[in-house]
Amino acid sequence: MKMNVRGWLIGLAAWALAMTAGAQYQQIVNNQTLTGLSDTAGDEKIFMVYAPTVGTLEVKTWGGTGNANLYVRHGAVPTTTVYDHRSMGATNNEEVSDPHASTGWHYIMIKAQTAYSDLNVRFRFWSELYNGQYLPVMPVAGAQASSRIFRFWVPQGQDLLRVQTGGGTGDADLYLKHDDFPTTADYDHRSFLSGNNETINVTSPAWGWWYAMVHGYTAYNGLNIVKAYAGSLSNGAVMIVGLSADANAWKFMTINVASQAQYFHVQSWGGTGNANLHVGPDLLAGSMGGWLQSAGPTNDEELRPPGPIAAGLQWIGLQGPQAFNDCRVGATYANATPQPVTFNPPGGTYAGSQSVFLSTTTPNFTIRYTTDGSDVNYGSPRYSSPIHVSATRTIKARVFSTTTVPGASYWATYTIGLTSPIFRFYSPVSGSHFYTRNQAERDHLIANLSHAWNYEGTAWHAFATQAANTTPIYRFYSPLSGSHFYTRNEAEKDHIIANLSHAWNYEGISWYAYATQAANTVPVYRFYSPVSGSHFYTRNQAERDHIIANLSHAWSYEGISYYAFAAPAG
Repeated sequence: MKMNVRGWLIGLAAWALAMTAGAQYQQIVNNQTLTGLSDTAGDEKIFMVYAPTVGTLEVKTWGGTGNANLYVRHGAVPTTTVYDHRSMGATNNEEVSDPHASTGWHYIMIKAQTAYSDLNVRFRFWSELYNGQYLPVMPVAGAQASSRIFRFWVPQGQDLLRVQTGGGTGDADLYLKHDDFPTTADYDHRSFLSGNNETINVTSPAWGWWYAMVHGYTAYNGLNIVKAYAGSLSNGAVMIVGLSADANAWKFMTINVASQAQYFHVQSWGGTGNANLHVGPDLLAGSMGGWLQSAGPTNDEELRPPGPIAAGLQWIGLQGPQAFNDCRVGATYANATPQPVTFNPPGGTYAGSQSVFLSTTTPNFTIRYTTDGSDVNYGSPRYSSPIHVSATRTIKARVFSTTTVPGASYWATYTIGLTSPIFRFYSPVSGSHFYTRNQAERDHLIANLSHAWNYEGTAWHAFATQAANTTPIYRFYSPLSGSHFYTRNEAEKDHIIANLSHAWNYEGISWYAYATQAANTVPVYRFYSPVSGSHFYTRNQAERDHIIANLSHAWSYEGISYYAFAAPAG
């Protein structure tokens, strides 16, 4: 991130000047309370307070007797007519708060509306710290014994709160307190190592406002601060509650890697919007863009950080250019990867419904799957029984295990083919039969050539497109005899094209059928007539037997040509 170096240097110089130069009025430092103040009616007291950056400025008076009013102005002493903020109650209890107070000197005037005594005044200033965002945009600097206060909100039900500082030079310590400003003597948590690198972790933090104080043990410069609250993930588990955040806001989770692991897998999915996925062990580095990330156009992201993964907390963050809602996250660490998923039957084109069995040799496994082609995640359905496929669909499957990270996704597409009727015609003119699956061709013959062709109905059913384990049925036409010839034999087709093209025109593939018998299929028998030079095909066993017994002088039986369906399939 680019820094406004010039602005930061000017601010630092102003702060140094304010700390070292004499002040015209009494200075109140951050979180300081002055007590026992008194004055006569019409008189006024002036104090100076300094805001080191843009933030929230709060001034309060209370206690004692009488009536003192409060005025605040940036850059100059206020009057009763010129001020930025004022509070004019009937007692000494007054309060002014400016959430966008400018950097620099602010002047406080306490004006005695009536005489007052034993009044208290307190000045507070803080910067807001947002989840996962390190502040300020320019690094923080301070003198020895100086304090900078940051405020942030923690919602209910968080598993962990972390506040972390780092970078720069010098030695700044970190103090943390719930619901009030911390001091070096009054705090809930503190970290006071040498240097600026400090970390405080609070498990199951109380909800509400928290305040962090960066205190200069020595002078310091160039320090960054970040905080985050997070839910926790168990190894291989799913965060069931949907995760939501505004555009550019962070939502965090952690997973505790119990011991060094070779493999680590994190996945986000579901909901709406666009959340990018970030993973890393150091919160401060992540907030400054140093984490591994996956940045697709939706919430569906996946990361496999390179191993080995050290023991300890891993931070998982969601943040995106758009708001996101109802997103989920799962994570696993392990020292092995799983074996593949096996599909039985394999993907392909089938005539009818299939029961698909999924299996793997991975120990302690769970197979999760989808049937709509979407990616498999920790929340996908768990495989427990064969998957019934009655229409064309893609099954994706993935192994999840207590001893491995999730494996690669495997998939198989099952095309459930619909068969077409094969129509049969007989010509008393040529004594030959004609077969077609083309309904328009059938209708044309019936409408225009019924004097030459008698429609005999549906002969059998076959595939219009190739299904698994089927072969094409090739069609030829002879202008010499006016008959058609059909074969599934590739060599026979090639022989006719190469040697008999003067007598037979190749018309392409008519349909697809099985070379060997498949479930629910029947044989299609083939005959040849040396008298007419034509072929005849039938699935009717009684018709076959009648021709063999009574018409063998005119028809030679050539056996089973292929297998088709007696009724519609698919």
